[in-house]
Amino acid sequence: MNPILLHNAEQLQQACDAAEEANVPLIAFTPENAAGYMGVGYVRAMMEQVTATSGYTLWADCGDNPATCMQALQAGLRHLVSHTHGEVFAKLSDMASQQNAVLRNDRPAQALDMRNADAAALQAWLRQACA
Repeated sequence: MNPILLHNAEQLQQACDAAEEANVPLIAFTPENAAGYMGVGYVRAMMEQVTATSGYTLWADCGDNPATCMQALQAGLRHLVSHTHGEVFAKLSDMASQQNAVLRNDRPAQALDMRNADAAALQAWLRQACA
């Protein structure tokens, strides 16, 4: 898996197109707390863009705010990252599983940040996923 960090819908489309061309799965993450500062609606629109054209996965980062995570679940997001811990994380995880969603509290150690990557870097990163 070679995850990609996406900051906007244009980068998401570029990553989807490149993954389709390379015939590799795409695992993408929003920046930390993106559901909070971009808004759950914007992240949902990005997620719909991904799932409408492919089976790719976009993980929405909800930061450490439980309310943001609950809003994301209510909006229909199904792959969430929460930086909460202990009992709060356990309760959010239970809520997520009741809605057929997945909640994780970790992010990949390495990801290609699309803010600093061009098309050639994206292609090279995706080719590594095949190796």
